[in-house]
Amino acid sequence: MGALDNMTIAGWENRRKFDLVGFIIAYESGELESESALIEGFQHLIDSGQAWSLQGSYGRMARLLIEQGACHE
Repeated sequence: MGALDNMTIAGWENRRKFDLVGFIIAYESGELESESALIEGFQHLIDSGQAWSLQGSYGRMARLLIEQGACHE
């Protein structure tokens, strides 16, 4: 079992597996299906802390979505 198999983040068991690489590729190529896919993806990045460790544009977008009320910290 890997580290993610034992995650105990609240609600984790109710989420489907997040495809980080797929999200990044779709986001950077402008191919996300909807605004909700953008918000869901960035909420995952915020929840996991990855929004703050990826290149700066991800952190800036995450901060903007939080300020607009679309995502939460």
